[in-house]
Amino acid sequence: MNLRFWSWLWVFAVLLSHLPTVNAQITITSAPSTACLFSPISIAYNSVQAGTLYVYLYNSGTADYGSPKQMQTISTGSSLTVTIPGSQIAGQSIIRLTNSTTGHTVTAPIIINAIPVPPIIANVFAYCQGTVASPLVAIASNGGTLNWYGTSAVGGESSSVSPTPQTSIAGSTTYYVSQIANGCESPKASISVVVRPTPSSPLTSSVTYCQGNPANTLTATGSNLVWYTSPIGGTGSSAAITPRTNTAGIYSYYVSQSINGCESPRAAANVTIHPIPSLTITPSDPIVTPTQTSLTLSAIASTSALTWSTTETVSSIMVSTAGPYSVTALSNNGCRAEASTYVTQLAPGEIYTTKTGDWSEPSVWSSNQIPGNTDPVRIRHSINLPTGFQGHTGLLTYAVGGQLIMQTSSGLKMGL
Repeated sequence: MNLRFWSWLWVFAVLLSHLPTVNAQITITSAPSTACLFSPISIAYNSVQAGTLYVYLYNSGTADYGSPKQMQTISTGSSLTVTIPGSQIAGQSIIRLTNSTTGHTVTAPIIINAIPVPPIIANVFAYCQGTVASPLVAIASNGGTLNWYGTSAVGGESSSVSPTPQTSIAGSTTYYVSQIANGCESPKASISVVVRPTPSSPLTSSVTYCQGNPANTLTATGSNLVWYTSPIGGTGSSAAITPRTNTAGIYSYYVSQSINGCESPRAAANVTIHPIPSLTITPSDPIVTPTQTSLTLSAIASTSALTWSTTETVSSIMVSTAGPYSVTALSNNGCRAEASTYVTQLAPGEIYTTKTGDWSEPSVWSSNQIPGNTDPVRIRHSINLPTGFQGHTGLLTYAVGGQLIMQTSSGLKMGL
């Protein structure tokens, strides 16, 4: 009987040695299925026995567990947090918990994702103060999404909406953006936005001209000047403006300067055009007849500052010889006007024109008759010889302003 007992006992021992080992002394109750390099992961576990717990993290397919990532006494807790080191290779990995006291081990799979590179900054952002800015731009990797942090270099709340820089104040501001790929966030990339200050307006000076006088191009002190004819809007020109002086008045032109590509407010360049004095000479067509010994010329002007070509400074002068006479008027603003006339001395019996017209019109002539073969004639106006008309004169003289126009088949016979 003893022999049978020991035989059955040996068989039972053999069968027991071939049963699978149940490692129920330690179990993982929760662990993440994915994680990022450098990120902390939380692992919850149950362990039947106390002891020292070793936490390992290794890549699938390797037998090298490496050094313990963290140690914890089982009797003081049922969860732990471990940070994935940068030396870990991204890809399929395994979490392994080992109770070093009992040797019991449990594992759980986890996928380690690499930290993506920062997004690419698309361009340089520079604005002139006060101009309208566009939203910032960055380029994420394929499949990545951008996280904008405004001006927060560390921490801060992220947004998927790209910020639009403020340009009201000149200076440099740095904005930050990261990207998320496979659930992992990249380091932040910085974007510098430069707001260049608005330059001051160029320096201008006012100029004054007399009506009708030639003007110089306007000048201003500044860089990269642009000239305008209006205070706002319009199209500017790098060519300086030459003001017109044909009409009296006060006119304003405008100029800006540009520094670093930013345009200043416009400065006004004022141009004052003073009117010239009004001036005429009477009579307008002076004639000294053979019976006259002198003639009075009078200046009708808007100023009393008069100077004749005879050096006289009165409003009226007496002349006794034929020839040109002129008078200059000077206004209080320094502008001058000049008028001139020609005094004609008539020979005895000379007939002269009194107005523009046809030779065949009696009213054209001072005698109120058409000149004959022996009449001396002085042409002082534009006189027309009509088509087919034959005029007569004894002697023909041209005065200042005189002109004879001959039409088809017309003619002028002098003498008998």
